[in-house]
Amino acid sequence: MTLESTNSNNSSASADKSLQAALSALDITLCGRTSLFTLQVLLTIVLGIQRLRPGDSVARNILGVASRTVLSLALHRSNDIAGLSFSERLEKLQAFWCFYILDVETSMRENIPPCIHYDDVDMLLVEPPKLSHRGYGLVQSLDGNTLNLYTARQRLARIGGLVWKELHTSKGRYHPTAVRKEAVGRLNAKLVEWKAEWYDYGPSADLPYDWPEDSIMYIADVQFSFFQTMLMANVSITTSIAEMCDQVQNGQGLSLAPHCLKAARDTCLVAMAVQDGEATYIW
Repeated sequence: MTLESTNSNNSSASADKSLQAALSALDITLCGRTSLFTLQVLLTIVLGIQRLRPGDSVARNILGVASRTVLSLALHRSNDIAGLSFSERLEKLQAFWCFYILDVETSMRENIPPCIHYDDVDMLLVEPPKLSHRGYGLVQSLDGNTLNLYTARQRLARIGGLVWKELHTSKGRYHPTAVRKEAVGRLNAKLVEWKAEWYDYGPSADLPYDWPEDSIMYIADVQFSFFQTMLMANVSITTSIAEMCDQVQNGQGLSLAPHCLKAARDTCLVAMAVQDGEATYIW
C-alpha cells in the first residue's frame, strides 16, 4: 500500500467518523428551533452521506426535512428576505440555492419529485454571477480557463426543475403527445444552451490533462448531473447513465439525437478520467 492510498484511506475513515457523529446528533438538530443554521447543518449531512454512502436513502429523507425548513424561513421567495443587510441576504440566497441544487439533482438521479416545486421558487433575477468575486465554486484549468461550478449547477437545477414540471408531474405526463414533444424539444434546447454558456470545460478526452487533479471530480459531478437531466428530458430514453454508457462504448445507441449522443460520449470520457479507464463512476 502506497503512502498516498494510506492517506486517502485515513481521510475517508475520518470523514465517515465525522458523519457518524453528525448523524448521532441529528435528532437534536431536528427538534431544535427552525433556523438558517439548522438548514446548513442538514445540508452538510446530506452532502456527507451522498459522498460517503452513495445511494443511501437517508440523504433524500433529510432533504425532505430540510425542505420544510426552507419553506418555513421563506428562503424560496426573494421578496420575503428584502430589507436585510447584503451579507445576510447573500447568506440566505446561498443557503437556498445549495438546497435547491441538491434537491433537483436528487430528483433527476432517483426519478422522484423535487421537494420544492419549480413554480414555488420566486427568485426573480437574483442568481449567482458567472464569475464570483468571492470565488464560490470557481475552478481554473492549467491554461487559465475558469468555470463557476456553483453557478453552472444552479442554472442546471432550474432546468431540471422545469423538466420535472413539464414532463414528469401527473399533469405533464398526460399532456397530448404534440405538447410533450414540443416540451422535449424546448428543454433539450435549454440544456444545449446551458452546456455552451455555463459549462465549457474543453474536450472531454483532455480533462485529465487540462485541469488540476483535485478539480476533476467536481467537474465530473456536474457532467453526470447534466447527462442525467438530459435523460430525464428525453422521455423516450428509458435507461440509466450506466446502461447508456455501456451502449455507447459497445457501439450501440447510435440512433440517438446528436446532442444526446455527444452527452453520452462525453460522460463516458469523464468517467474514464475519474476511474482510470473504467466507466464505473455513477455518483
